[in-house]
Amino acid sequence: MTGDDADAIAAAAAAKAAADRLEAERRAEAERRAEAARLRAEALDQFEAAHEAVWAQATAVVNVKAMIPIVLDKATSTYTKWRGMFMTVLGKYALTTHVTSDEVFPDRPVWVQVDCVVLSWIFATVSGDL
Repeated sequence: MTGDDADAIAAAAAAKAAADRLEAERRAEAERRAEAARLRAEALDQFEAAHEAVWAQATAVVNVKAMIPIVLDKATSTYTKWRGMFMTVLGKYALTTHVTSDEVFPDRPVWVQVDCVVLSWIFATVSGDL
């Protein structure tokens, strides 16, 4: 075997080892992501279970205007008061994150349902010009 052959074999072995390390890192990253997704889903399940009763009450609210009597419109300067009342009602039903967070969970039916509740409350308390 010549020196060039030995160098080629060593280079090939080094390349294979590097490829194996890269593949192992990819597998490990995929496993970490899968575990993170599993833990996140489990945490969301627990969160939903803990808030199930209060969210059921929120879906039963027929007239949100009884709790938020102020209508938000362009003509008056009622935003601060309207926002305060709205955030209080959201807090009462553990729904604050639906307006304060950018995170959405369209694959979770309970989240979608209570998000629709929040949207209906917003639409019911803002004027038509908004």
